[in-house]
Amino acid sequence: RKLRAALSLMNRSIVNDTVFLESAVSCLEPWRSTLKRDVVQDLTSRYIVQRMSQVLSRLQIRADVVTQIWGVVDLCFRMQRTALMSNIDFFSVIEGPILSNLSVSIYGLLSTNKAMGAQSIAEMYLSWKKKILQIPILRGDEMVCRIFFGIVRMIHDFFQGNVVSEPRPIEFSNVLIRRRKEERDEANEVLDKIQSRDSLEFRKRSISRRNDGAASFRDVVEEFAQEHEISFRPRTTGKDRTEDGKPIFLFGKVPLYFDANVVFCLQKTEWRPTSLEQLLFLARFR
Repeated sequence: RKLRAALSLMNRSIVNDTVFLESAVSCLEPWRSTLKRDVVQDLTSRYIVQRMSQVLSRLQIRADVVTQIWGVVDLCFRMQRTALMSNIDFFSVIEGPILSNLSVSIYGLLSTNKAMGAQSIAEMYLSWKKKILQIPILRGDEMVCRIFFGIVRMIHDFFQGNVVSEPRPIEFSNVLIRRRKEERDEANEVLDKIQSRDSLEFRKRSISRRNDGAASFRDVVEEFAQEHEISFRPRTTGKDRTEDGKPIFLFGKVPLYFDANVVFCLQKTEWRPTSLEQLLFLARFR
C-alpha cells in the first residue's frame, strides 16, 4: 500500500517525464526479490507504463542514428529484462509508441528530406531494427516483424517512385486492448482443445472396453451422433471434401474433421477445436 502511494505521489508531483520514469523504476527495483512478480508488474502497469508510452510516442527519431537519444528505450528494455514489466505491456509499448513512431518518422523523412538518399534511410532502418531485435522475445512476435517488413516496403516503394500511403500513429492503449483479446482467445482455444480431447478420450476408452478392442475417434463421434439421433456421414459431394488432406464429415449439417485426438468443426468461416457438447449444440441450433 505504501509502495502504491509512493508511486502515485511521484506520478502526480514529478513533472519531468525522464526523472519520473527513472525514479519510479528505482523505487520498484528493490522490491523484485520481495514481492511476487505479478504484483510488481501490476504496479508498473498502473503507474509507469502509460506515461512511458506517452514519452516514447513523442520521441524524436533522428535521421543521424549516432545522435539518437536512447535513454527511455533502454529503460524500457531494462524493465523487461528485470521482469518489472509484463510481456504484454512490453510488446504493446514496442508495437505502439516505438515502432509506430519509427514508421511515421521514416515516412516524414522520405517525404520532406529529398537530400537523404536510400543508403542513409537504410542505415537508419537497420540501426533501429538491430536495436529492437536485440531482445530475443521480439524476434518471434508476428506484429513486430510485420511492422519492420512494412517499413522496408515503404522505403522500397518510395525510391521506386510508387505511391506510398502515410502510416498512422498507433495508440498504446489500442494495441494493449487488442493483444489482451488475442491472449484471451488463445487461452480459450487451448481450453477448447483440452475439453475436446478429454471428452473424446473418455468416450474412446469406454467404447474400447465395451467392444474389447481399439476404438477410433470417428467411432466416438458416430456413437455420440446415434445417441442423439443426429446423422453422421462423410461428405461425398462438392469440392470441399477435405481440409488439409483430412476427410470432412457432417455431424447433422455441421462440417468437421479429425486431427490427432481433436475434433475441428467449421464455425462461420473458421475451423475451431470443438467438444462433443459444443458439437451437439451447433448441430441442433445452427
